[in-house]
Amino acid sequence: QGQNLFKVGSALSKPIQLHQRTMAGKGKLFTLLGLVAGSALLRQTTFVPASRSVKPAAAAAGAAALLGTSPAFADEIGDAANRLGEASYAFAKEVDWNNGLFLQAPGDFKPLKALTAIDKMIVMGAQADPALLKAANDAHREAIASISGPNGVASKAAWNKVNAAIGRVVASVPESTVMDVYNSVKDITD
Repeated sequence: QGQNLFKVGSALSKPIQLHQRTMAGKGKLFTLLGLVAGSALLRQTTFVPASRSVKPAAAAAGAAALLGTSPAFADEIGDAANRLGEASYAFAKEVDWNNGLFLQAPGDFKPLKALTAIDKMIVMGAQADPALLKAANDAHREAIASISGPNGVASKAAWNKVNAAIGRVVASVPESTVMDVYNSVKDITD
């Protein structure tokens, strides 16, 4: 199943590129509108004369440089979490999350390796952005409050919000730390 999940992830990467192009286009539009509004404001008569030190060519070059920037409201992690939610929520609803199976160790119980994994998780948590950890905690609390139905699954909106929050926490730490957690957990699961 891991290979199928990888293929789904690869197939979903193309919309990111399309989205980035769309967002960049919107960024150019907002920049252009800002330039038009700014030039209109500069034409207004005020008691302070406009500065003559800024050359029109320099202003145009600065504006042109801004046209290629992406807008600050782009949320690649949130968008990816929503796509993950679309691909995974139907499966999540089929799982009986109330089953005692989920209270058992995921494989052979190896106490020392489990402690190593917990240690790596604590190190990762210590390196993570505290505001993002709080947001992830809040997302999980809201997801737990939204649980309904016989299988104990959270709402789709909460599912997506938790996925995005976890993604942001993971993105806030060095890749080597994330891989330390991954490799240590891999050692205690079948």
